[in-house]
Amino acid sequence: MATRNIVLTDHQSQVVDHLVASGRYQNASEVLRAGLRMVEVRIPANVTGHSGDRDRFAHGHHAGVSFVL
Repeated sequence: MATRNIVLTDHQSQVVDHLVASGRYQNASEVLRAGLRMVEVRIPANVTGHSGDRDRFAHGHHAGVSFVL
């Protein structure tokens, strides 16, 4: 597995800590992997393969545009 350093907001860090403390996840890595799996399900497969499409998806997502999966 690859190791990455990430920066979380205070709120995001609290959410991770709460989920780990609840016993639902063993550690922060499990929480983040679960979140990434959710993102992979929501983003169309053709979007995850090309950064230009991914950028357009992100823009549309924030603008309230929906995509059919």
